[in-house]
Formats: sequence, C-alpha cells, structure tokens
Amino acid sequence: MFKVNQNYSYMDETVVSKLVSRIFSWMFMALLVTAGTAYAVMTSPSLTSIVMSSYIVIIVLEFAVVMGLSFLINKVSATTAKGLFFLYAVLNGFTFSIFVMFFTPASVIFSLALTTIIFGVMAAYGYFTKEDLTKFGPMLYAGIIILIITSVVNIFLHLSMLYWIISYMGVIIFTALIGFDVNRIKYMVIEMANGDEQALEKASIFGALQLYLDFINLFIYILRIFGNSRD
Repeated sequence: MFKVNQNYSYMDETVVSKLVSRIFSWMFMALLVTAGTAYAVMTSPSLTSIVMSSYIVIIVLEFAVVMGLSFLINKVSATTAKGLFFLYAVLNGFTFSIFVMFFTPASVIFSLALTTIIFGVMAAYGYFTKEDLTKFGPMLYAGIIILIITSVVNIFLHLSMLYWIISYMGVIIFTALIGFDVNRIKYMVIEMANGDEQALEKASIFGALQLYLDFINLFIYILRIFGNSRD
C-alpha cells in the first residue's frame, strides 16, 4: 500500500490536477465497466441464471482480486494492476446486478444521482481544503471495522433496527471516506509526481480503486435506505 508524506515542496497546481484527473478517469471507467456488466446480466436471463448459481464463487473471486491488488500493487506491473482493477470491476458488475434487481428502476436512479452529488461535493472538499484530513484515518478505519462486524452479526440476527443503523452508519462513513481519500490521494500525487512513471501509474490505479470502492459502497447504503422493493 502506498504511504503519503505531506512534507512536500511547492508544485504547479496544474500538474497536480492533471495527475488527479487521471485517477478519476480510471475510477469512472471502472464504474462504466461495472454498470455495463450489470446491465448485460440484468437484460439476459441466461446470464442472470449463471450469475445467481455462481454468486458465492464470484464474491470469493472479487475478494481475492481486490485483496491481491491491494497487497501486491508494489510488486506487479502497471499493466497487471490495470487488468486486476478492471477484472474486479467486471466481477463487481456480476454481483451488483443481482442486488439491484431487488429495487425499482426509479429508486436505483434516484440513489445513483444522490450518490453522484455527494461524491462530487466531498471529492471537491477533499481536494480543495487546506485541512489535513489524514488525522481522521484511524477513526474512519475503526468505523469500517465496526460496520463489517455489525453487518456480519445481523446476517444471523435479522434485526430491522440494526439494518437501518448499519445503513445510515455506512452512508456517514463512506461519505467521510470520499473526502479523506481524495485529500490523501492529492498529497500522494504531489509526492510522487516527479518520480518513476511506472510507480505513478500503479499509484493512480490504487487511488482509483479506493475511490471506486467509496462510490460503490456509498451507493449500496443509500440504495438500502431509499430503494423501493420491486415486490
């Protein structure tokens, strides 16, 4: 995982914004791949059947790919990192298609629009703020751990109140994470901008993965709150 040192020298803001834009470009391309994959599955009964019958296997593969990319980012080539990133986007599209099927198209579109607005606002805040947001890292990571534990517990308890607490907690945590990650990515870019192009390219993919995960998770929790069931 890439570490960020904020003791940097002055750099042209144009250079920084160009490099950060590259990271956002990778993220948006991955989101398009996920959306396209999900749409293909949802509009094909045969693909839907295959995905549903292999759902657990796909989830395991997703976990393996994202963990592999996160821990091996410094050891693999930039091309391999890109391949793993987009493979994860495709696998996520498979699982995402089944999740989205439970909600009405109108509520999915509303949740997506709200997610996009929140992401845009928090990304702008994270980029332009002069405040050091990295100090909130330990608190946010602790929140993610608590979120995961309570989510697993509720799989067995099926408590409605806990479901809503988890959903709102997820929105709060991932909204904050967007600003935090963009802020951290900006400083990472500043530190690495004059370094090795291969390392910068891999850092761009890793940064895009973090923002991609923030967006997807925020969308999921917003959809849990505002989504209307098809039933």
